[in-house]
Amino acid sequence: MRRAGLLGLVICALLVAGLATFNSSLLALALPPLAYLAVATVLRPAELQLRVSGQVSSTSPNPGAAITVELTVENGGGGLEELEIQDLVPPGLPRIEGEANLVSSLPSGGRRLLTYRLLARTGHHHFGGVQLRAADPFGFFDSRLTLAADRSVLVRPAVQKLRRLYLRPQRVGAQAGAYSARIGGPGIEFYGIRSYNAGDPWRWISWKVSGRFPGNLFVNVFEQDRMAEVGLIVDARSSSNAGSGSEVGLAYSIQAAASLSELLLSQGNQVGLLVYGGHLDWTVPRTGKVQRERILRALARASLGQSQIFDQLRNLPSRLFPSHTQLILFSPLLRTDVNDLLGLRARRYPLLVISPDLVEVEARLLPDRPEVNLALRLARVEQAVISRRLAHAGVFRLLWDTSLPFEQLIEMHLSRPAPWLASIGARL
Repeated sequence: MRRAGLLGLVICALLVAGLATFNSSLLALALPPLAYLAVATVLRPAELQLRVSGQVSSTSPNPGAAITVELTVENGGGGLEELEIQDLVPPGLPRIEGEANLVSSLPSGGRRLLTYRLLARTGHHHFGGVQLRAADPFGFFDSRLTLAADRSVLVRPAVQKLRRLYLRPQRVGAQAGAYSARIGGPGIEFYGIRSYNAGDPWRWISWKVSGRFPGNLFVNVFEQDRMAEVGLIVDARSSSNAGSGSEVGLAYSIQAAASLSELLLSQGNQVGLLVYGGHLDWTVPRTGKVQRERILRALARASLGQSQIFDQLRNLPSRLFPSHTQLILFSPLLRTDVNDLLGLRARRYPLLVISPDLVEVEARLLPDRPEVNLALRLARVEQAVISRRLAHAGVFRLLWDTSLPFEQLIEMHLSRPAPWLASIGARL
């Protein structure tokens, strides 16, 4: 419309100038643009009567898979000489093949098919709709319309299979699980010897000990294995994930939380998840495969955010977790977070912190200059000070160099009894 208005002004100016000066050349010069404007007015698009429908090849693909998107546009009105179709693709899904826009004519009752492929990345992605623009051949008049084509893709985080994770929670539940309850009963690990009671299985009898005391029977007692309650906390604050590797840091935290939740749930434990950032996303602790799906969906929805209420860890709603619950925090950590974590430890929560090393992520992106190297050294010193302060309070912080696979990190540091467990009151 703006182009048509400018052309109209030019035509009027030529006509006025020709009439004022009695110059026929100026009047003749106004005829071609006047003809263009007349043809464009005749061919201008009518009111759009379009219908769109879209589908994706998979609504829950694996990370790294290709997603095929098909969009169909049908014309229920008059013919359109020029129609521009623009599908609003979620920013988290990069395009790997084809185009998400198309310019073509569309006759009455006709249809157009738009096909392209996207790369699946972890997250819950919503398509924004379809923008349609019809114009005359000269582009003087156009008609715009935005239609919804409800489509969403949920890409769960990749889960690395972990073989074992050594924890000794201070409190266990009543159901059978993978962690020692420090009380005698059915189990695997030897716990002690006691006198035989009526109803004890014969296979429990210790014949070697009973042979030393004629007339008496003694049985082996094993340590019962019970389930534990574990709370996973993912730090999604923008302030703690600042820098060029901010999204990368959150992605690694999500991957680590997904892998640990898979292992803990397979052991029969109760696992809950809290995503702490711009808002709270709380998954109540439960067990089983359904809980695994809930946690993966919550991790897929996680995104960076900032809130004045949840800008510091001191506002972490610890009451969501019963006392003595084993907490595992996934966070790069800020210097101001140390005192808040010490407060959690003072409330008798066993706490393990897994921190993606964003300093190393930045080091791989920055040039090799003296001032950059000095800044990196200072950042590493600050990380060491934070880890030491936490260790003095019995909080073990595992700094994850993301160039190593997470499963290798767990195998190196958390697959066997470690001295740090004694500092939090665990019995090794």
